[in-house]
Amino acid sequence: MQWSVARFRNPAITFVRVVTGIIFSMHGLMIFHLISSPVMAAATKGVGHSPTGIDLHVLAGILEIGGGWLVALGLFIAPTSFLLSGEMAVAYFKVHFVNSFWPLYNQGDSAVLYCFIFLMFVFIDPGPFSADAVIRRYRGRHADANLPANKPVNRVLD
Repeated sequence: MQWSVARFRNPAITFVRVVTGIIFSMHGLMIFHLISSPVMAAATKGVGHSPTGIDLHVLAGILEIGGGWLVALGLFIAPTSFLLSGEMAVAYFKVHFVNSFWPLYNQGDSAVLYCFIFLMFVFIDPGPFSADAVIRRYRGRHADANLPANKPVNRVLD
């Protein structure tokens, strides 16, 4: 038997997805001061309101808490990750980029990493240990039950 790291692919994706989602949701909790952070005041200084009058801190906090937990659970992973990737791109250019182009100088490295990790989650399967996979299995099992008994199952042509 040859040893291969491929068998650890799904657990590794699950682990990265869950840890990323939980830590990302903690950023939202810091926005609402439910977790204290010494750098939070400096990081959000000057963000202000959007043209629609929505407080961007509140919107970011809601997206980060809710989206973080959706990612951790693996529920609606592609649309949620796409939205969160966009949020992190906006956060980088609105908060960090104004100080410097380079993420290490402007303290925007976590925003850049989150942006690209979430972008990756848009294109990869969340793995079998996700709510999306449970829903797919449930739908697949019940789709066969609704077929007429005399009709052959041909998933390619149906």
